[in-house]
Amino acid sequence: LSPDMYSSSQSIGQAGTSRYMSPELLDRYSDLSNPESFKQVDLYALSLVIWEILNRTKLSEIDDAPGYAAPYSHLVCDQPSKEIMRTVVVCKNMRPRIRPILMEDNVGKFFVQMIVEMWEKDPESRLPAGSAKQRLQKFYNSF
Repeated sequence: LSPDMYSSSQSIGQAGTSRYMSPELLDRYSDLSNPESFKQVDLYALSLVIWEILNRTKLSEIDDAPGYAAPYSHLVCDQPSKEIMRTVVVCKNMRPRIRPILMEDNVGKFFVQMIVEMWEKDPESRLPAGSAKQRLQKFYNSF
């Protein structure tokens, strides 16, 4: 999201799929006049995209990776409303399930640790965008 694309925080709050909306968008407490807020909102959504990839990645021969599942699919219907997502994400502070086998693999563990930091409820507690970029660059350079 670009702050220039929208003229009010109300229209920004309406943008996007509710499943990927950050807690602060679902709870309408984000300072969307601050460009840093957009980075934190995007990091939350990115954590869910990384979770989607990681969740269906087969890490070993014994890994029975499931097929595609949308984030929170074990908790909500296919097209959840913002209010349902607010209840799950903000009120109950729930996040998508992480397969235990991911913690047994160095690559899986790296990404799990990162996404957990990126989907923190409090945007101030979330991994900063610059740190996320550095970690991903360091990971990429290790190959």
